Amino acid sequence: DVEVIFIDDGSTDDTLAMLRSFSTNDPRVRCLSQACAGPAAARNAGIGAAAGAFLAFLDVEDTWPPGMLQRARECFEQNPAASVVGGLVQIRWAGSMPPESSALRHPHRRVNLGAHVFRAGVFAQLGPFDASLEYGEDVEYLARVRQSHMQIHQVDEVALFYNQHGANMTAGRGTHELGLFEALSRLLRRGRT
Repeated sequence: DVEVIFIDDGSTDDTLAMLRSFSTNDPRVRCLSQACAGPAAARNAGIGAAAGAFLAFLDVEDTWPPGMLQRARECFEQNPAASVVGGLVQIRWAGSMPPESSALRHPHRRVNLGAHVFRAGVFAQLGPFDASLEYGEDVEYLARVRQSHMQIHQVDEVALFYNQHGANMTAGRGTHELGLFEALSRLLRRGRT
């Protein structure tokens, strides 16, 4: 009962061919391709193609612990009022020298879509991700969920392994460069209206 939708967002290597080979061998897997439009547009394409009752997002370099989706489904069954189930993020450093950080040693709460599973109705009610945001679309969307007073059920277990390395899209970018101020500014404007 799982549907996997790969969104190839303008890759220039053999990613698209590899993804298409997965979809050829398994009817639960589909591969969509689009010109490079960014993470929010890719996520929106996946939302538009999905038919399931729940949606979860996983970026290319990250992984879920075994059983994560099943545990999220059980949480939804036990908490029928929950619109979102979220868990902890464990950062894994894939570079040669990890930076000294307690976040690398201990799982923690972090705004990362991969650590959350959403009821499909969340997107029907709140709309898509803001594709005009190059970065920070995840921060903006999860804050929008909170602003709408939808219930987010948090579990105290790792729901995502965030594999950090020097080539991550957000590597070395500061708060301003990541567009977090713009994302929060839009939320404040929306809250005032």
